[in-house]
Amino acid sequence: MSSPQKPKKNPKDAFQGIGRGIQRFIKGYNHSLAKVYSPNVAALTGVLLVLVISVLLLFVPPFVGLADDGSLSEVMLGTGIGYRQDDLSLPTGDYFVRVYLHSTYQYQGFSVHRQLVRAAMWLDDQFTHDNLFDVRFLALIYLAMYLPAVYLVLRGVVARVKVAAEATSLVIIGALILGDGTVIACFNSLYPEAAIEIFLMYCLGFCLALQHEKAGWAQLGLIGLAMAGSMLALTEKHCAVAGIVLAVFCARQIKMENGTSQTGVLSAVCTFVLLITSLASVQYGVSRFTDASKLHAMTNGVLLRSNNPADTLEEFNIDPRFETLTDMSSYADYPYALSGNPEIKRDFLGNYTTGSIALYYIRHPFAFSGLLDLGTKAAFMSVRNYVGNYEVSTGMGERAKNGLFVFYSNFKGNTMPQTIGFLLILLIIYWSLFRRRRGLQHFVVRWTLRERQIMLDTFLCLLAMGIAHMSVVICLSGTAELERYQIIYGACVDGLLLLFLAEILHRLNILSAEE
Repeated sequence: MSSPQKPKKNPKDAFQGIGRGIQRFIKGYNHSLAKVYSPNVAALTGVLLVLVISVLLLFVPPFVGLADDGSLSEVMLGTGIGYRQDDLSLPTGDYFVRVYLHSTYQYQGFSVHRQLVRAAMWLDDQFTHDNLFDVRFLALIYLAMYLPAVYLVLRGVVARVKVAAEATSLVIIGALILGDGTVIACFNSLYPEAAIEIFLMYCLGFCLALQHEKAGWAQLGLIGLAMAGSMLALTEKHCAVAGIVLAVFCARQIKMENGTSQTGVLSAVCTFVLLITSLASVQYGVSRFTDASKLHAMTNGVLLRSNNPADTLEEFNIDPRFETLTDMSSYADYPYALSGNPEIKRDFLGNYTTGSIALYYIRHPFAFSGLLDLGTKAAFMSVRNYVGNYEVSTGMGERAKNGLFVFYSNFKGNTMPQTIGFLLILLIIYWSLFRRRRGLQHFVVRWTLRERQIMLDTFLCLLAMGIAHMSVVICLSGTAELERYQIIYGACVDGLLLLFLAEILHRLNILSAEE
């Protein structure tokens, strides 16, 4: 007699069981933390995660930093720092240098970043008195400045979140983005990119703080935005364009919905301050762009996307014989032309300016769009290929890369679509989330006009700032230095992705464990 057959398990039932189990876990998690949860607590938790990651990378051996890619000589001269004798023989970009000698200080224009380096040198002297500068003192100052910015951003992201599970997910995502190892490694270096990242995150945080209906909070947010935007613009000359975009953002707030007359006046004042500091940066700021950069603006920019380089050169009144310089880089192992060559300096570099290149791109938008797409790809690639992260004393290989806490940068660089079209798609989706449509009421959260304008303006401001800055970089140095100057566009992409993910997660409402 045959035994009765066991009923076959339905895969659908198994998935439903798993779903119910996850739902019970989320519901229990939300219930257990209901009394202690608040957006402030969630944001502080994210700050703690970033702090732990930063301490492990910056202050626990082997220390992680960034090697000199050849652009730091001006920074060192302008801050009174020099290499020790043993470090002078290190190949450019291979190893991170942590300790420097005090050297001759030469004033070369104003830079907020260089003032921070000088402050770190003073702090080092108070503790060591050895005439050496350990860059970890600069990292300490950066970290102390960065953590409040992380709090502002995360607090703004979770401002409307009511349950612990959703907030926990967002702060973990935010901590992985803001505490990524490629970002934190900049803190242990003389590059201004760390200061740029910090001030830009303050700008994002203060923009998000304007969601508050209370006039007092909105006014504090505007003041903070003007201060952070001014510091960003004054970090280096090329950052001035970010200050101009932020000035437009502030001008948009003059007639803010539910805003007071005092808030409108303050918005106008902040707009003026940002414009003035941006113009001051253009006039008196410092720059790492050189004659080599100007050479690359033509050879690796204009000529790179030209179908007929000889005709293109004639538009600039340059002898067509120089078309052989197309795609030439001074950074190549064996460059056959240098910006210091008298003939090139006289007959090539002397025939165009950054302004004439910008006008050329206006006349040839398709050529510029191709270069901008390369710039967008660079913004997604956070890791510097030609720069090491470890000291030579660690025994690591040349240009060895840090592999800790780089989940986000690896995902962004290896998985995500790296085109400006992708960012525009995100903008269209994000914009549509704020519009009520018949049949989608359950998917749309109630917004005041003020909140809607702030969130959309913030998203647009980040995208415009990134594109505008990359456009300036392309006009100044073509594609040869995209990796070096991608920090503003890259940070803006990080902010866009964080805002987009936060909004999608909040609208789906899958972490509230409700039926």
